Amino acid sequence: MNNSGLVLKTAKEDESIRAVTMCGSRANKDCPPDVYQATYSDADYDNMWKGAFEMLYLFGEVARMVAAELEFTYDEGEEKGIEGYMELVKAGKRREF
Repeated sequence: MNNSGLVLKTAKEDESIRAVTMCGSRANKDCPPDVYQATYSDADYDNMWKGAFEMLYLFGEVARMVAAELEFTYDEGEEKGIEGYMELVKAGKRREF
């Protein structure tokens, strides 16, 4: 049973649930994936890291848009530093600052 099936089944069986709203790619398999979906992971170690890096890239993308709108400078070097540190941690070579 997929997540939407479980949600609907639970809602039908629990009288205290009065309404259920479901939308987006997690509820409708015919919807295209949303931008956050790449950040989701299962319990696989490599997939968790992929999700963490995708979140970093998504954050950078949004931060650049916000910075441009507010006429701020986005520090690309800071993002690259975080990415580098994440690579070190992933490789088990975390360094202390």
